Amino acid sequence: MIFKHQKILLVLEFIAVIAVTIYSGGYALNAPAQVAAETVVETEVESTVKESKEESETKKSETKAESEMVKKVAENKDKSDKKDNTSSGNKTDKNSAAPASGTASKSAANTSTQPSGSNNSHPAENGSSTPASSGGASSAPVNNPKPVTPSPSAPQTQAHTHNWVEKTRTVHHEATGHYEDVVVQEAWDEPIYGMVEVHICAECGEIDSSIDPNLHLGQTGHSNWWSEWKSVQIDSIHHDAVTESKWVEDSAAWDETVSDGYTCSGCGATK
Repeated sequence: MIFKHQKILLVLEFIAVIAVTIYSGGYALNAPAQVAAETVVETEVESTVKESKEESETKKSETKAESEMVKKVAENKDKSDKKDNTSSGNKTDKNSAAPASGTASKSAANTSTQPSGSNNSHPAENGSSTPASSGGASSAPVNNPKPVTPSPSAPQTQAHTHNWVEKTRTVHHEATGHYEDVVVQEAWDEPIYGMVEVHICAECGEIDSSIDPNLHLGQTGHSNWWSEWKSVQIDSIHHDAVTESKWVEDSAAWDETVSDGYTCSGCGATK
């Protein structure tokens, strides 16, 4: 930076010599050389001024970035201090955090009030001011406070109360019983019928087959008899009772609710 300012001063001195030469009448003799020198000088001046402007813009952007960083650091520290004061309820911590926040804010303000453009606004008027201005701009990052990482507040744990819920399942029990013989049809005798000749008395009806019909008429004094065929039971067939095996239920089927323990609805613990 110092070299550039000295270069500018030399160029200005060279311009002054050329001006004196022109006024003294030497311009007419050395016009082509002087025109070429003036062109070179003007080009160098423009180039130097352009470089100075670019350097000034770069320093402005750097200073602005540093100022924003310092401001953010101060805000983060402020928030951290407020959070600590709220969780602990200690007024002493709050009072001790205030100077730190104020110092950070003051440092950010001092940094932001040092634009680098003011150092290069009059480069040609005073050569001795260049080192001081350059030194002032370079010392700004040294005073920046280090970022403070906010300490996380300890989480407050709440005692857990188990909410026990019983786990159950249903067990099915089948009906119980036994098989036994049940009479479906009772035993019975089937009659067998046949045709038998019987004697009929005209006055008293059927005559016993063991008595002679004529003897019957002599004994009774009846006058007449005759014979005819009649269907009578002559035999029988016995039929046993009909039975079958049937299920006799002793107890009906039923469902039983069985406990499988308890589970906490909140954390899933079991017992």
